[in-house]
Amino acid sequence: GDLYKWDRALYTEKLVKKTTLAEAFEPTTLNNGKVVNYGFGWSIQPDSMGVRVSHTGSMAGFRTCLSSDMTNNRTVIMLTNKGATFSLSALANTLNHILEEEPYELPKIPIDLVLYDLAKASKYDKMQKTFNKLKKKKADQYEFRERDINMLGYRLIGEERLEAAKAVFKLN
Repeated sequence: GDLYKWDRALYTEKLVKKTTLAEAFEPTTLNNGKVVNYGFGWSIQPDSMGVRVSHTGSMAGFRTCLSSDMTNNRTVIMLTNKGATFSLSALANTLNHILEEEPYELPKIPIDLVLYDLAKASKYDKMQKTFNKLKKKKADQYEFRERDINMLGYRLIGEERLEAAKAVFKLN
C-alpha cells in the first residue's frame, strides 16, 4: 500500500515538479549520441500498448518491481521474498497485456530457481547435469543469465551455505 501511495504522489507535485518527473521518464542520450531507454532511475518500455516506466530492486533474496503503465494510468507493484531472479518487469509487462486483452508471452523460468534447490541439498553433480540438460533441451523455457546465477551464489553466501555458493560460482 505504501508503494502505491508513493506512486500516486509522484503525479501530484508533492514529491517532484511535473517537469522533473517528465524528464525522469524520458530516454537518455549518451555522449556518443546513442539513445537508451533509461532515465533518472526509471526503465522506459515503449510497446504496443503505449509506454511503461518501471524501477526494480533486489537484495539478499528480496525482489521488487514498480511498473507504471503511463497510457492506461495503471501501476503494478510486485514484492517477493522468494529470492528468485525472475524478471518482475517481464511479468509486469505480461500482466498489463493480459489486463488489456492483448497477446502476451509468459517470461522464461530463471534457471537459478532450479539450481537453488539442488545447491541447498548439496547435490552439486546433479546441479551441473541438470543445468547442462536444460540448457541443451529446454533453452526456450528457461532463462540462463550469468548475473542471475551469480546472485544465487551470493544468496547462498548470505545463508552461510559456502560449499553450495562455491559450486554455483564454479558452475557459472
